[in-house]
Amino acid sequence: MRKLSVSGQTLPPLDNTLDWRRRAAKLLAKGDRKGAAKAFQRYIAAPMTQPLLRSAQASIARRDFASAEFLLDQHLASDPDDPAALHLLGQVALATGKFGAAEAALRRAIEIVPAFAEARYRLALACLSQGKFDLALAEADHLLRTAPRHLDYLRMRAAAQLGRGDAVKAAETNAALVQAHPGRADLLLAYGNSLRPLRRAKDAAAAYRGVIDLAPHMGEAWWQLANMKIAALDDEDVATIRTILASDAPSGDDRCHLNFALARALEDRGDYGPAMEAYRVANRERLRIQPEVPGITGAELADRAIALFTPEFLAAHEGMGDPSRAPIFILGMPRSGSTLVEQILAAHPQIEGMQELPELGLVVRTLDNGGHPGAAAYPESLADCGPDRLRALGAEYLAGVAAKRRTDRPHFLDKQWSNCLHVGLINLILPNARIIDTRRDPLACCLSMFRQHFARGASFTYSIDSLAQTYRAYDRLIAHFDAVRPGRIKRIQLDHLISDTEATVRDLLDHLELPFAPECLRFHESDRPVFTPSAEQVRRPINRDADALVAGFAPFVDDLRAALGNLFAAS
Repeated sequence: MRKLSVSGQTLPPLDNTLDWRRRAAKLLAKGDRKGAAKAFQRYIAAPMTQPLLRSAQASIARRDFASAEFLLDQHLASDPDDPAALHLLGQVALATGKFGAAEAALRRAIEIVPAFAEARYRLALACLSQGKFDLALAEADHLLRTAPRHLDYLRMRAAAQLGRGDAVKAAETNAALVQAHPGRADLLLAYGNSLRPLRRAKDAAAAYRGVIDLAPHMGEAWWQLANMKIAALDDEDVATIRTILASDAPSGDDRCHLNFALARALEDRGDYGPAMEAYRVANRERLRIQPEVPGITGAELADRAIALFTPEFLAAHEGMGDPSRAPIFILGMPRSGSTLVEQILAAHPQIEGMQELPELGLVVRTLDNGGHPGAAAYPESLADCGPDRLRALGAEYLAGVAAKRRTDRPHFLDKQWSNCLHVGLINLILPNARIIDTRRDPLACCLSMFRQHFARGASFTYSIDSLAQTYRAYDRLIAHFDAVRPGRIKRIQLDHLISDTEATVRDLLDHLELPFAPECLRFHESDRPVFTPSAEQVRRPINRDADALVAGFAPFVDDLRAALGNLFAAS
């Protein structure tokens, strides 16, 4: 058996995996981190022998993550520095959406074994899933130093670059991958997606056509093409999509995308009835393969926030939190005009556009203690926060955003739509932040959401009932804050912005206490990357193209109109 030299000393040959684990533990206890890391490398490279870890690995393979987590917790209770167990725990946390826990476990694993590439890659995934794009990029770059051509590491770099707003660099990385791996439809698709935030719609459309040539059943390419204003699908495309849907070739995800693409193509022809039916099929398929995550609904969260944020509660917490005046929050449901308002304001020389930031959601996670016995869940947990804690939470949010900022402009925009459910939290931790609520006709807004395939984070849009329920909850919550804090939220009606753009923009800037900037009226000339489905729309002058769509679909959405009820009637 070959001997291993560690830190200048020759280790005797060891018979099994567990012996390497014991050797590593002894070296670690002596403070020999380098020697321990090398012994750990032998340990993690060998087949697993411990019964608990083998059982946990088997549970992960059959997606029984609860059992795997229980077994791993048992093992780590007696051996907290086992990198193999920490890696498995990170896998479980990633699979169950516990990204913070995944990051903690995987970071500890690579602290013990810096060369543990698989754990480092999953750590990058955990960071990417939390919107920590700089950290994900750092981990990807670390991996690429030892494996510069590794496909997965390069794809991680591109995803992190795109997430942090470096759309040009992401496109360059993806272009290099396409060149290095010709014939890979998935890489060409990623390249097309990285071109869309730039002013390169024609190049993106060409990339999607290339994907379809390579893999006709790849539904996302069809949907991305259909969703672009410059690349409407023709009769031959529609026939091709229908033929593919009639076959067994497309997977569930591809089938969902193909139905969305078919619906958009029919819509572009004015065939609104068949288009609406295709949208219903697409959303049912989407809900089947990606069901809503069990847990608190938007309606429940809104009701609990309304109960908590009484005038008395807000008065008792007046002035607490971080005093920064930098943040400007653009609330409003998806497809309400929020991207348009962001594009207009980001053209102002004193405002930096930051897209949809995850930082407030990360703060919410630190406050949601509902999983611990006897602890309050969010938002009720805010009642236990004093001035120091609220100020720290505000500072935590600002620090997370600061790491992503690229300018020294005094203000920045956060247009994460889900922030509308956390307007009370904003009031407490950032009392001087400005809040803008973008509004569109409820029927038009909900119809537009139902017609859009969202990549993630908006599963409520997949059914008419949950869509209307969430919209009504949002409307109810904002109305509550309008009543208890009049004037705190500035409402921008999309219809007013379209009909009298300059007056609406001037009024908005007055509310923000900023001077009028003519650049705001030339927002469509901006070359800043736009990452939402509205990327092409906001690069055109303001128009009323959507009015005809709403009128066309009107006879086919009686169920949506009924679900909105008096909200629709009052609009």
